[in-house]
Amino acid sequence: MSGDIPTTKKTSGSQQPESAGDFDKAGVDPESPLHRAKNPDELARGSGTTGAVAEDVEQAALNPDFLSSLNAVREPDIQAAPLRGAPSAAPASTAKPSRESIALPLGYLLHEYRIDAVLGQGGFGITYLATDVNLSVRVAVKEYLPEEFAQRSSDRSVSARNPEDQDFYQTGLDSFLVEARTLATFRHPNLVRVARFFEGNKTAYMVLEYERGQSLKSWRKTHNEVDERELLTLLLPLLDGLAVMHETGFLHRDIKPDNIYVRDENGSLVLLDFGAARQTVGGKADAANVFTPGFAPIEQYYGADRQGPWTDIYALGATVLWLITGRKPIEANDRMTQEDPQPRAEITCKGRYSPEFLRAIDWALQPEPEKRPKDIAEFRTALYAAHASSLGLQEALRAGEKGEIEAAAAGETWDVQSPRLLKGRLVRAGRALVRPASWPLAVKMPLAMVLTALLPMVITAYYNYSGSVASVASSELRNLEQLAKSTAGRIAQLIGDSRNLASYLGSDEDFVDLLTHPSEKSKASIKSKLEGVVKANPDVQLVTIFNTVGTVVVSSDPETIGKNFKFRDYFKIAMTGRPHTTGIVIGA
Repeated sequence: MSGDIPTTKKTSGSQQPESAGDFDKAGVDPESPLHRAKNPDELARGSGTTGAVAEDVEQAALNPDFLSSLNAVREPDIQAAPLRGAPSAAPASTAKPSRESIALPLGYLLHEYRIDAVLGQGGFGITYLATDVNLSVRVAVKEYLPEEFAQRSSDRSVSARNPEDQDFYQTGLDSFLVEARTLATFRHPNLVRVARFFEGNKTAYMVLEYERGQSLKSWRKTHNEVDERELLTLLLPLLDGLAVMHETGFLHRDIKPDNIYVRDENGSLVLLDFGAARQTVGGKADAANVFTPGFAPIEQYYGADRQGPWTDIYALGATVLWLITGRKPIEANDRMTQEDPQPRAEITCKGRYSPEFLRAIDWALQPEPEKRPKDIAEFRTALYAAHASSLGLQEALRAGEKGEIEAAAAGETWDVQSPRLLKGRLVRAGRALVRPASWPLAVKMPLAMVLTALLPMVITAYYNYSGSVASVASSELRNLEQLAKSTAGRIAQLIGDSRNLASYLGSDEDFVDLLTHPSEKSKASIKSKLEGVVKANPDVQLVTIFNTVGTVVVSSDPETIGKNFKFRDYFKIAMTGRPHTTGIVIGA
């Protein structure tokens, strides 16, 4: 079912600048929907990130103004159109506290995560920069806290602001956990990863990997002239990640330059801000219909009924157009006229990029959903039509098949009898070759002229053929290397996650209590916690606790309780005080 978080959008004087100059000082793009809104009924959302930031935290420590500007620019959460039945305004007796007062204090320990800074704060929740004190690594932690309907108490817990908001708050909390659980299953190097999620302080938290880099919007300031092949190489892994997400039934719904980061480490792209991701299966409309004008297609203005992969493809096409021109497309609701005012990329960028590349962008930006590519694979084939060697072997073949089909549609086909006739002519010519002295001069002269003309063409064709084969082979090698690195990274990540989980459980208070004061109550408590760990983490199949003689005391699988495994290598090694990995199970 959908992981939608129901929220409502409210406007208060404390949240919005009073003038255009205030927007500029706050770091907001003058072309943003906040700055350009003329109709209060217009829907828009701010830019944001849900777990990855570009700047190093040392910069924040040295520059006090850094975090305040970061908070102004990177709003991490969702603002939505008003919902029917939702509270229209907060009572005067429960005035909303200031943003600073509702965030967790710096230094606060949330399980093993120490809060170091507030990265972003919006109407839906708060994103913190934190440190895993056990592993000494930085992470981003996102907290569910819809400030319009919830408040933080003195004991740091979060609750509904009014009794009538309790159901609304709880529904949003449940949806937050469902979405976190689904996003945590994504394992792709170009999608920011949800490493963990848990409940605490009567709310919920998502722990995301900390990414060093800069937004695509910032990156373009120093790369305003990008070569087409370089751009396609950069986009290919991102398209692959988006396809993985679409295969699970999810849409991102807010792809734009602010939500794509360029890693400092290797220059690869990573897609952020999955706070806007929503599961599309189930047939229900979204409670939080959010979009960014210019990058959002027309179907996002009217609900989720017609949304699908083509919705993200429109936003991706708009982002690519912005990369090559520096201008985002005209807003979708202004394009639904008899004469579309949006200039075609094939005309405005003619000569700078290949026609196939520009036609693919125009295809993705079609106003009507049914006229766009239906999935990422179709869009990718069109986008890389002029550079098939940049794709994998199968995709390159599909691109070639598409070219043959187009040629056939244009009437450029061979007569089915032509190969047979050509073969007969070649046989007769071969027989005549054995008697060249008998050839008449009228035959020898034209033949010499033909050979003179054909020889350079044959040499050129052979050179091009060899180059094409080498290019495809090189591309396949790069793909295999990338696959090997990705697989190794995922296995290493699985091992690391398992070790972190074991370390966490080993230091858990209930676990320590079971070892020091074993009782049926402590066994029941730790058994319930182990079952919760298995349900919440798709990579965990079984968790067991042994006593010193090798007998299972507590297990997430009741059938193993009471059995003895002292003969196992992992038990013998564990009794020496050393960790041990016996094997890895991947898939079913």
